[in-house]
Amino acid sequence: MRLASIALLKVGYLLGFEKYGHIFLFNQNLDKIREQILNPEKEIITEPFWVNYEFPEMNLGVNILNKPTELQCFLNTFILKTKSMNGQISIAFPGYNKEDSEIYEHINKILCSSKEGTVNMEITTMEPFLDLRDEKKVFSSALIWENRKKANAQHRI
Repeated sequence: MRLASIALLKVGYLLGFEKYGHIFLFNQNLDKIREQILNPEKEIITEPFWVNYEFPEMNLGVNILNKPTELQCFLNTFILKTKSMNGQISIAFPGYNKEDSEIYEHINKILCSSKEGTVNMEITTMEPFLDLRDEKKVFSSALIWENRKKANAQHRI
């Protein structure tokens, strides 16, 4: 089961690289993810790195999970089709800021807690903002992430 989940992490990572481009490779918060993918037999990431929630079909692809703010992350969502099932998989990836590396701890505390109920989530698809053929949009994911963080900081003041 562990190796299968690492394979899903790798699929989510490759989807991120395909859509965000090389800027995705420069995110230092993804070093731990890359290390886990390269060493699937090791338990490098011990907390959940997925979001078990059925998002609308329009959110297939790359997204940002906006709210709750503790869960802000890049969220790459795809359909997994096997002989026995079809299911939506959403893999969380930390943003570019240092504190964003704590996303998996937040997923564990908020989404995997023993409390009853659900968490209201707000998600924004990144697909319309990304076009790696347009040199003006190559850094779009980093710029959008930074603007979102600034806007959230201003709301807290």
